[in-house]
Amino acid sequence: MTDAAAAPAPPFFAVSTRKFVILSFATLGLYQFYWFYENWRCIRDREEPDILPFWRAFFSYFFIIPLLLCIHDYPRGKEPGETLPAVLLGVAWIVVNLLWKLPEPYNLVTLGTPLFLVPAQLAAQKANDLAAPGHERNDRLTLVNWVWIVVGTAFLILAIIGTFVPDPDTDTVV
Repeated sequence: MTDAAAAPAPPFFAVSTRKFVILSFATLGLYQFYWFYENWRCIRDREEPDILPFWRAFFSYFFIIPLLLCIHDYPRGKEPGETLPAVLLGVAWIVVNLLWKLPEPYNLVTLGTPLFLVPAQLAAQKANDLAAPGHERNDRLTLVNWVWIVVGTAFLILAIIGTFVPDPDTDTVV
């Protein structure tokens, strides 16, 4: 048996905070749903075989708070007074996500949703480091990650330009 096979699996999806933030912004939030899926998969594998990770990620509006509470409740060597405001972060994530209906350019505020997940990612990372000290940290951006970054950033730039360019038929911003 190899050392890698004997090493305990991290309790949550192993991804660095830097990579999480970069991919979340570059994919216009799509990476967050992958993050939800992977975390629910880890929880299913660790403790609850009846969990369906795909559907919990798909309906993340309903399952974000339970996920954040699960991360909060997992033992991770918390400092005195250290807490993860799971419910507040979950509600804020939901509210900001729903602001996509605002008129342009105010709807761009939804791009900030990854920021509400960063504290949970940091807590999950700390739990991973304590439970599986030698685990793969998943900090390197792969070729596929770079493709997503290039395509997503190009789309984001075009969307922002389209938001601020006047409509030639009405002389107003589209």
